[in-house]
Amino acid sequence: MTDPDGFWREAAALIDWYREPDTIMDASALHFSTWFAGGELNTCHNALDRRG
Repeated sequence: MTDPDGFWREAAALIDWYREPDTIMDASALHFSTWFAGGELNTCHNALDRRG
């Protein structure tokens, strides 16, 4: 992939968010990355209840 951040940003656009993430991936911590920081969602809604 030439643009992994863009790829995952497009994938995140397909999810119903209560609050959009501030960043897609934050690799500033030494051994841990944070994905979709600042975002809030309901996984049950996205997995089971979502229509369309």
